[in-house]
Amino acid sequence: MTIEERLERLENKLTLLKRRSQWLFLAILLAAGAWIAFAGKTVRANAFILVDEQGYGGFDKKGKVRAWLGTDKDGPRVVLNDEQGYGGASLAVTEDGPGLDLFDAKGKLIWGGP
Repeated sequence: MTIEERLERLENKLTLLKRRSQWLFLAILLAAGAWIAFAGKTVRANAFILVDEQGYGGFDKKGKVRAWLGTDKDGPRVVLNDEQGYGGASLAVTEDGPGLDLFDAKGKLIWGGP
C-alpha cells in the first residue's frame, strides 16, 4: 500500500468520523430540545448513558466505554469510542473554547482542533 493510498484511507476515515460526530451532536440537541419542550421540566444530571436494545449503555458487554455525554473537570463533553474503548472522538467545550479530538484505535490523538 502506497503512502498516497494510506493517506487517502485516513482522510476518508476522518471525514466519516467528523460526519458521525456532527450527526450525533445534532441528535443530542434535538433530543434535549424535545425533552424540554414536551416534559416542561429541567433535567439535571452528571452524565447521560445511551442504552441499546439489549440494555447495554455507555459501556459495552466487556465494560468498555462506547458513548458518554456529561461534564468533567474541564467542562461539557461528548465522547464516542470504538469496540476497544479507545479510538473515537471527543467533542468538548473548555475555558479555552470548543474542540474536537479524534483518536486512533490505540487511543493516540490523530487530530485535534477548535
